[in-house]
Amino acid sequence: MFQTPAAGDCSGDGSGAGSGPVDVVGTGAGGGPPPSSVPTARRAVGLSDGFFPVASFDRDYQLPGAGPAPFGAAAAAAASSTNAPRASCGRHVKRNLAITYRRLGRFEEAMSLRQEVYSGHLKLNGAEHPETLREATNLASSLVDVKSFEEAKALLRKTMPVARRILGDSKETTLKMLWIHAEMLCEDDGTTLDDLRKLVTTLEDSARGARQVYGSAHPFSKGFEYYLRKLRAALAARETPPPGSA
Repeated sequence: MFQTPAAGDCSGDGSGAGSGPVDVVGTGAGGGPPPSSVPTARRAVGLSDGFFPVASFDRDYQLPGAGPAPFGAAAAAAASSTNAPRASCGRHVKRNLAITYRRLGRFEEAMSLRQEVYSGHLKLNGAEHPETLREATNLASSLVDVKSFEEAKALLRKTMPVARRILGDSKETTLKMLWIHAEMLCEDDGTTLDDLRKLVTTLEDSARGARQVYGSAHPFSKGFEYYLRKLRAALAARETPPPGSA
């Protein structure tokens, strides 16, 4: 299932060279520890803005045009318009503002901005571009923040198969989509036992692949361990009948 990353590919999201720095919180790079406003359960392994080991999906400010080229003729035509540089700059500003809002616990505002950024990438680059998939992951994360579980589920159902086909199973964006799915199922009271059991099986398979590709000490492998523990705990709690119910 997993694919070994190509030599020199350290972008994390399959977008290749020039994808820019990753916004890492709580690692000593001036960001300090994650704020108390971010849900405690989402500080997996203690290194994230939100609940992702190593880093959030959001990246520090990039100059317009620093990222990979859009896919397809339609994207090329859109990029050639006079409004494209301004629109690109606007998306970068909104992305960074969304990061700030999320760190402050202003999740609704962060989610609204991420919807705009995702829609912009979808229109410019198309649904299969790595940047679009990364922004879909950001948006799904924010939808879970505000407990819009049905919207998050619909977005992941649409984008996860694309991410696996375009990026591969071992890419950061694809892995983090699985983690968002796990977080969503743990938080959603409407999750069924069958949903939990299926995702535990999926994550167990993906965790084995992550260990084979990255090694057991890699944060990706640790991330799977964290979410497997969380899912198994949620599953055990729902399988155990409440006292006096017999």
